[in-house]
Amino acid sequence: MAFLRGRNLNLLRLALGYEGFEEMLHSHNEAPPAGEKIAQVYSRPARFYEDKIVPHLERGETVLVV
Repeated sequence: MAFLRGRNLNLLRLALGYEGFEEMLHSHNEAPPAGEKIAQVYSRPARFYEDKIVPHLERGETVLVV
């Protein structure tokens, strides 16, 4: 979350309130300002796995992801 970079998280927590701050960071349905929803973050590696890894596994190959 680039908009949090270099900011005091304690001050943000005070400004937003504890529940608002936690909701902003961990919500599955809401994206923080200039950020992504959890589902969007999850979809990138899931697509990579399906597109790049699964075909190798289906051929019985061993795959190492680093």
